[in-house]
Amino acid sequence: MNCVHRKPNLQVYRFNQVDLGISSSPFLLAATIRRHFEKYEDEFLDTVELLDRNYSYSDLIYSLNELIEALHFSRKGNNITKADEINLRKWISTDANLMKQ
Repeated sequence: MNCVHRKPNLQVYRFNQVDLGISSSPFLLAATIRRHFEKYEDEFLDTVELLDRNYSYSDLIYSLNELIEALHFSRKGNNITKADEINLRKWISTDANLMKQ
């Protein structure tokens, strides 16, 4: 930590790293993941919006009406998360045909 400002009886420090396990960790994790998703907005806007709205920690819960739409989303979502080394391990669907893909 570096002291960035000094006044009598007041010192302000700026952290250079994030400590996980503290109460702000969920917020920092969400902000970090959102930042990773934003890199793909130009190429996959619809997918990024769905990921951003429905992603929570290590889970993603969403619903789509058409099999082909869900298939495209899962493939694009996997590509985005794999590129940033975010591991989505639990892609599960109630549609048996989608699970076979």
